This record gives sequence, structure tokens and C-alpha cells, in this order.
Amino acid sequence: MHYSELSGVLFDVDDTLLNNRSAVLESGGEHIRIGMHEISRVAAGHEAGQKWDIPWLASQTYDQAQAAFDTAPAHSLESCLWNTLKLAGVVAGDTVDHGNEIFQFLVRRKNELHEDVLRKHWREVPGAIGFVSLLAERGLDGKMGIASTSERRDVLLFLELSGLKQYFPGDQIVTKEQFVHPKPHPEPFDVGFARLGIPEASRSRVMAFEDDPRGIMSAKAAGLYTAAITTRFSSHELAALEVPPDFIAESYHEFSELLGLSKQ
Repeated sequence: MHYSELSGVLFDVDDTLLNNRSAVLESGGEHIRIGMHEISRVAAGHEAGQKWDIPWLASQTYDQAQAAFDTAPAHSLESCLWNTLKLAGVVAGDTVDHGNEIFQFLVRRKNELHEDVLRKHWREVPGAIGFVSLLAERGLDGKMGIASTSERRDVLLFLELSGLKQYFPGDQIVTKEQFVHPKPHPEPFDVGFARLGIPEASRSRVMAFEDDPRGIMSAKAAGLYTAAITTRFSSHELAALEVPPDFIAESYHEFSELLGLSKQ
């Protein structure tokens, strides 16, 4: 699809615009690259493990935190943290009990800790800022939105720190507070599409940018033209999904080439 055919664009944030794995920490004498969400989730988990004497949580590793997110049924903090408690042997089943005391603690502490982590470690996915600004220059200014399952505070902070806030009107920034069902349900992208104010007949000409299979499923179920970037999953893995994206790119430079943005 050429950029001139697009009626609008919706972006996921984590690992799509924001490079979540931009933090570098020292561990065992080596420098390792860690996801920012994993840093704040592990810190919250260690506190909970000590408070409630849960050894698995008290010693949770970054790899275990990543696995808890990757295997969670929904693309949300709540689903991830409930899955964390399952892996720790504290709870059973996939239905989140929002009244669970340990779960409530984990959600609250993760969110309290994450702002400082984001301010310290944020980086763009290489080329993301230039790509968004180029789309705006090519006629899509005011027709771009966000569809993220992250906290609104975190998304707004990233957009402010990166300078991207100017391209996304506030009512076109859809975060977890604006919907009930997280990805892979289509609701996040359905709400994002509605906020763009674009006619229903143009839905298939709105492009959704994603990185995660659950996000790709959400965008495709919402009837959007879906593009995936290989920040976390390889092109082979994404192409082999039961619901694959419409096209896959290794970088925003490649997206620019595919959309014809770099030919002017």
C-alpha cells in the first residue's frame, strides 16, 4: 500500500514506538539488556515476595518476568501479573481476581516504580520518531492515533519525552483506561479507529503498526491494514502466525520504502 492511499494510522507504543528493551544493567559482571517493564515488575515482585514470604517472587529473574508477559493470555499488565502469580504457585486459572491482595500490591507498586524507570531508560525504536514526523509531513497530520494497553500516564510521558506528542491529539491517544477488553480483543483498535473520525468505509485503509502477535490479532480483528515490526519477533515467526500481519518490516526505514515515503 502507498502512503497516499492511507486514511489514517494507529500505533501501538511498547516495542513499536518505544524501545522497551533499552535499559542496560550490570548482572554477574556482565552488562545485559533488559525490558523497562521487566525492571519495574521484578522490583515489585521482589517486594511482594519478601512481604508475603513467596520465594519464587522474591528471587524472580528478568527472564522469568519476560516469560510471564509472553505467555499471558491478554496483552495487559493485569494479565501479566496474574500470570506471574500463577508461575509462582500462588493462584490458579486465567481469570484475574482483582480483589486479590498480592495482585493489587503488584499492580500498584509496578506503576509507582515505572515512571522513574521510563524517565531514565526510554529510547525510541530506531527511526520511529522520524517516521511519524514524515507521515505527518505527507498529509497524515491529525489522522494518527495511539492504541495501547499501557497506562495513560506512561504513554503520555513517552510522547512528551520523545517529542511525538505534537502528532497525536489527546482524544486520539487510546490507552487501557478507554476500553474494557485488552488485546488480542479488537476493542483497543476499534476505539482507536473511532477516535480518528474516519468513515467506516475507510477502515481497511487505516494502517495499524504493531510488534506483538496479540496486538496483530487485535488490529486484524478490527479490520485494519496491519504492519508488524520485528523488534521482538522475527519475520518468520510473525509470518507464521495463525493471523499474520499484512506486511512485515525489520525497520522503519524499510516501512518508509514499502510505503513510498522516501521517494520524494
